[in-house]
Amino acid sequence: MAHAVRRHIATRCTPGTLIAGQIGRARTVADLASRLDAPTYWVHRALSALEREGAVATMPMAGVLVLGPGQPHPADADLQRTIRDRVAAGFYPAGSALPTGLLGDEFGLDAPQVARACRYLTHDDTLIHHHGPHGPGFYVQAPTSLEAAS
Repeated sequence: MAHAVRRHIATRCTPGTLIAGQIGRARTVADLASRLDAPTYWVHRALSALEREGAVATMPMAGVLVLGPGQPHPADADLQRTIRDRVAAGFYPAGSALPTGLLGDEFGLDAPQVARACRYLTHDDTLIHHHGPHGPGFYVQAPTSLEAAS
């Protein structure tokens, strides 16, 4: 079902717009389920999965916003700003594992939301995701030689 919803969004929706232009998530889910001739329950689950991936964002009392490639989820802005500020200040030094569990607790976010926010920070090279000395996870990116020289 996630594939069908993703295909519908890719072919019929423009990034930055609300799916079907409906008000409220429940109405959006019902309309989308009707268009796809699918059970509302499964469309709801598919949209939840797409939100965890960062493809859409549920906007309270507005509906479901389609996010473009590389567009951050609106709910991740505070966490992303905090991580960038802490990296810049040296609070999280280059090469260190990011304490995603502690950040989730601090911001009241669950693990998929923290991972979604951190994935976006890999696009601008603030973080990298790999199997480092503390296991798989997000690590602070070491500056490139050009950045270090400036």
